[in-house]
Amino acid sequence: WMGFVLICLGEGGNFGAYAFAPPVLVAPLGSIALVGNAFIAPLFLGEPFRPRNLAGLSLVLLGTLVIIGVSTETDEPALSPDDLIKALLSSQSLVYYVVTGATCSVLWYLSYRTSIGERLIFVDLALVAIFGGYTVLSTKAISSLMSLTFVKMFTYPVTYVMFFILVLTAVIQITFLNRSLSRFDSILVIPTNFVLFTASSICASAVVFRDLSHT
Repeated sequence: WMGFVLICLGEGGNFGAYAFAPPVLVAPLGSIALVGNAFIAPLFLGEPFRPRNLAGLSLVLLGTLVIIGVSTETDEPALSPDDLIKALLSSQSLVYYVVTGATCSVLWYLSYRTSIGERLIFVDLALVAIFGGYTVLSTKAISSLMSLTFVKMFTYPVTYVMFFILVLTAVIQITFLNRSLSRFDSILVIPTNFVLFTASSICASAVVFRDLSHT
């Protein structure tokens, strides 16, 4: 239960961050979790810490610093309900939904119907990352609505759609993350998940909200 409470607190802070900064900046900062896992997994779970783990961790942190360093805009403009709907239903967004939906279907088949998911760590974690991108999109949408009109936001149908997507994708992420942890060591799962999640979050936000155009 303590772990559950800590996760909720951390995700609550993460949720609030999307109201003040674009996802292309918020998502990479999750590298802090990698540092913690690098010490906790060997200490409490007895998992080995190899030189390649240190090298990979260093590269991830370096990449995070580069992304933050080249960003020119740290304030995130809040989207009005109309702007939000327009972004979510744009042509590039619809293409993104179709591509990610097809990809998830293939990955789900590989995970449940074949033995590939038991041999390749990327299968389950790619699903976590893709659904994580949708979680980020819905989180940013809700944060924008809350910062503009906290009470009035509940009069817009898009608010309830975003809440539904947020909860659904979060549950799916946990499901496949636990599935991956049951198959592979956490010292491999956590860094891989972070890299894929960060890439997916940046791509999703760049396509739907065009964050890279002002970052």
